[in-house]
Amino acid sequence: MTRTLIIGLDGATWDVIKPLAEEVKLLAFNRLMEDGVWGDLESTVPPVTVPAWISLATGMNPGKIGLFDFLSRKDNTYKLHPATSSDFQRNAIWDYVSASGKRVGVVNYPMLFPPYEINGFMISGVGSSETSNITFPKSLKKKIDDIANKYEIAVNYHNEKYDDDDLYLKDLYRVLEKRTKVIYHLMKEEDWDLFVSIFSCIDWTQHLMWKHIDKSHPLYNPKRSEKYKQEFIKFWIKIDDIVGDMIKIAGKNTNIFILSDHGFGPQDECFNLGKWLEEKGYLVRKKKEKKVILKEKMKPVLSMAGKIGLGKILPKRCIAKVSGSFTTSIVDQIDFEKSRAYICGHTIPFGGIYLNVNGRDPQGCINNGSEYDALKRKIIRELKDLRKDVGQDVEVSIFDPKEIYKGEKVELAPDILFTIDNWRCIINEENFDDVLFKNEPYSNRHTGSHRMNGIFVAYGPDIKKGIKINKVKIYDIAPTILHMFSVPVPKDMDGRVLKEIFEEDSKFAKREIECQEVDEKERINKKIKELKSLGKI
Repeated sequence: MTRTLIIGLDGATWDVIKPLAEEVKLLAFNRLMEDGVWGDLESTVPPVTVPAWISLATGMNPGKIGLFDFLSRKDNTYKLHPATSSDFQRNAIWDYVSASGKRVGVVNYPMLFPPYEINGFMISGVGSSETSNITFPKSLKKKIDDIANKYEIAVNYHNEKYDDDDLYLKDLYRVLEKRTKVIYHLMKEEDWDLFVSIFSCIDWTQHLMWKHIDKSHPLYNPKRSEKYKQEFIKFWIKIDDIVGDMIKIAGKNTNIFILSDHGFGPQDECFNLGKWLEEKGYLVRKKKEKKVILKEKMKPVLSMAGKIGLGKILPKRCIAKVSGSFTTSIVDQIDFEKSRAYICGHTIPFGGIYLNVNGRDPQGCINNGSEYDALKRKIIRELKDLRKDVGQDVEVSIFDPKEIYKGEKVELAPDILFTIDNWRCIINEENFDDVLFKNEPYSNRHTGSHRMNGIFVAYGPDIKKGIKINKVKIYDIAPTILHMFSVPVPKDMDGRVLKEIFEEDSKFAKREIECQEVDEKERINKKIKELKSLGKI
């Protein structure tokens, strides 16, 4: 039986990989491009870790899963909730393959928390904490801690201490070394038919270090950046070595996919969406209460407390409680009874505007139908003419969720999605009082941002050789993998089977594509019960 290995490189882009491969610095990628199928992988809108990795795993667009960001609505309140495994559990490729009786390993998959039972093993990735239960089975946690000398999940590149690039690189390599030790061990010592592993560190590193590889970036410093450009190249050589090692460990009888959830490019602009909506009269802020003013005054005090080391003295629970008491969200500051449009505090790669609809939103004040349509058209028109408000030429791309998504959860998406200058401008939904627009990166540690085109590579005994492919979408991965495992593709998947990547005489090229219409959750849960009764999981 041919095995399948999926290596996810979060944020990987051909704009970085291809020049380095052509300089023969990335030996594994050189081989993969010469002896496999490769090309762009079109991401979701928005091209954010969530929903992109979730759509890759499920083959479904965000309108069916209900995840449009790390934070999404779960109901018609004004509150956003972090994505968790419960949002897509039993819909992912590993669930189907596991239910077919094959053994599956999933390591470091974003938002796969809490972990759950499959026929194999699972380690949660970004979106979980090392102090929580991050493995299935639970006993695996001790094993990976022993292997890695205490397993670590992430390096928070947003932390101010990582203005020190050397400190970031030191911590990055420590975490990466621990992860690779665990991955190599699991690949060698555990039985598996499908192994999925994601490396989120590429995303973190490119956010932080893009300023050093782009001479046109406003934070590019010739004295410092040349040194760290070389460090950036060394980092990619390390990733290339890891990819090569994983291919060797997997063996010749393994088909391999190397994928990214989105691409990358410079980030050097910031737009304050809340301020703009307020200036246009669509959003009204509450009058500041004494409690809110006190919270704002306490923020620098808490920041100073962190710098002088009180965090090392006080219990974490105490710190969390105090910090929470002095934290105000953007939603707390909005007068919803008077606001026709609002924001909820989405993450920064995109802009999400909600209209305050009567009957849908708790304090809705506009009617669905003609009033809704007219207001939506007006806001879109003014967004497209944003150059008048910001005083410079900017290109605004508008996406209507009702047109780009389909599914029963489209109503949970923002009413208007947009980006500025091809995703290079971050959209601030955190602070009304910041400037409206600035030609600066979000921070010293966020100097690159996401793009729509990620990478796709397929390589192995059943894959064509040296072929560049076009028009691969993130939704196509799940049905293609299921086809390879002879699992019928659920008809609610939005992607297609990429039969054109397979050698013409391979079983995957000859095999007819099977589809199934039964409720996948009911079918999978039934199969899981059967496997449990047989003692296989």
